[in-house]
Amino acid sequence: MRHFPTANVAYVEGDCDLRASDILAEIPPGSKDSTVLTLCFADPFDIGLKFGTIKTLSSRFVDFIVLLAVYSDANRAYKRYVMEDAVKVDQFLGSSTWRDRWRIAEADAILFPKFLASEFASSMGTLGYLPTPIHKMKRVRSDEKNLPLYYIALFSRNKLALDFWDDALKYGTDQTGFSWD
Repeated sequence: MRHFPTANVAYVEGDCDLRASDILAEIPPGSKDSTVLTLCFADPFDIGLKFGTIKTLSSRFVDFIVLLAVYSDANRAYKRYVMEDAVKVDQFLGSSTWRDRWRIAEADAILFPKFLASEFASSMGTLGYLPTPIHKMKRVRSDEKNLPLYYIALFSRNKLALDFWDDALKYGTDQTGFSWD
């Protein structure tokens, strides 16, 4: 607040899946003369992110940076998530028909994490977001064993945002650690 003392900042405590309408209420409505763009950084620890919440928030001008925990969670819990009565992936993708597409992808030797990331991007497309293919997502790996953990992806309805994202991916370097000496 030191740099922007007049900034209107709101904190909505609680589960975002239950408080999405309260979050929307805190975003200024904007107008033709005073536009508002909101950036939502969704940083779940697993694939428990509910697409319905994303859909609700996308009713406004919101760009999303999403951590897709498709390796650290979905890959490890694969057997549980693909069971016919499991709903976690359904809620993550906003679709109950993904298993049919998964069977085809699996036969084509596509890995489950890549499939889920692509399916999530397709779901975002149904909301009017521009395409975000896998190669435009940042895959993050563990330091110790160099195993993939998750993707970070940008979803926007504006090409300029995707151009900025491309520059960040192109010119950004992987974090190699902190030097505390």
